[in-house]
Amino acid sequence: MPFKTYRQHGHIHNLFVLQEYRGQGIGKRLIRQFMQRCEENNVHRIVTDSDDIAALRRFYTSLGFHITGVNYEMDTSDHGSEE
Repeated sequence: MPFKTYRQHGHIHNLFVLQEYRGQGIGKRLIRQFMQRCEENNVHRIVTDSDDIAALRRFYTSLGFHITGVNYEMDTSDHGSEE
């Protein structure tokens, strides 16, 4: 996953897991790896925007994101490592 920052934000753009691979934790592993890369680069805010679909809300909030309008954000300085 490419690492880019915008105004000290890590931005997740177009993350997809194919239907036949969903439910295996692949998406969560990708997000957690991105969270780790952000922490290593002193980026303490992660932003993504997504359609307002219940499954996506559950996915992002289960990882510690907070809904702020149409974006999901997380301050990694408040988030401990979870396995």
